[in-house]
Amino acid sequence: MKHATRPGSGPGWLGLAASALALLSCYGTLAAVALLSALGIALDPDEGIWAAAIALFTLLTIGAVALGYRRHHNVGPTILAVLGAGPILWTLFARYAVIVELTGFTALTAAAIWGWWLGRALS
Repeated sequence: MKHATRPGSGPGWLGLAASALALLSCYGTLAAVALLSALGIALDPDEGIWAAAIALFTLLTIGAVALGYRRHHNVGPTILAVLGAGPILWTLFARYAVIVELTGFTALTAAAIWGWWLGRALS
């Protein structure tokens, strides 16, 4: 009988969910504001709260991916998640550059997918 997870390893999809929430909080909010503006509804979200939500989900992704190490014993996804989070946090709190932000989200999402894939390979 195969076990879905080892004790204490947590669900393998947690990194994917956190990464999706980081993307959704960033680009989903942007899309919602643009759509509402096109419909004539003015919405001005607080940029500090918006940035904090993106940063929180980004850091949760790192944590969730790092938890996967206990299951698959591969540090690669965690390193990639940290490398992806750096540019995201930089664009949120230092200097915005869309290509830097997209690169960070790409690396963060790839890390979550990689960690999930490694965990599934053991199931």
